[in-house]
Amino acid sequence: MVHNKKVAAGIFVLWVVMFLLVPAGCKKQEADKEGGDSTKTSEAAKPKVALIMKSLANEFFKTMEEGAKAHQKEHAEEYDLTVVGIKDEQDVGKQVDYVETMMAQKVDAIVIAPADSKALVPVCKKAMDAGIIVINIDNKFDETVLAEKGVNIPFVGPDNRKGARLAGEYLAKKLKPGDKVAIIEGIPNAFNGIQRKLGFEDAMKAGG
Repeated sequence: MVHNKKVAAGIFVLWVVMFLLVPAGCKKQEADKEGGDSTKTSEAAKPKVALIMKSLANEFFKTMEEGAKAHQKEHAEEYDLTVVGIKDEQDVGKQVDYVETMMAQKVDAIVIAPADSKALVPVCKKAMDAGIIVINIDNKFDETVLAEKGVNIPFVGPDNRKGARLAGEYLAKKLKPGDKVAIIEGIPNAFNGIQRKLGFEDAMKAGG
């Protein structure tokens, strides 16, 4: 659990520093050069970040939420954080609503673990068109849909195909060639689920 929290916080360090804090610092320096009130400028320039996750009933995402909040608490002077998540991982419409809500609240950045790798792309493009930075974590957006929409959204996350292959190779060592294996899939439009299936199948084919 502690390790997972560190990983989640580490993700926040990555995108906060690279995409948000440097631009905010530049704004402050410009204001200082103009002779403005640096305290007020710093307050105004503090980025507002929204973390939109999948099911908060899932322990993994609860851990991510805790890690994100812990990091923000340690860097409260650097950025504000809003965390939301859907109750059911299939409630794609609610995630779309959350993105729309964060746009209305004029956040500076949205970090999203999409429930659907395809359906969330249009609304995230809409957010980017409005000047909001969008970072994709955990479940990668579908590259074909991204290309169709002409948008590039940075992804931070694991190689799910490789990870699933490692799990499959472990299982293969416990089986004999010809043994039957069943795969129970998750949501069909989740890129990470697709990659896990492919990685596991890679290992099963290699093991006979």
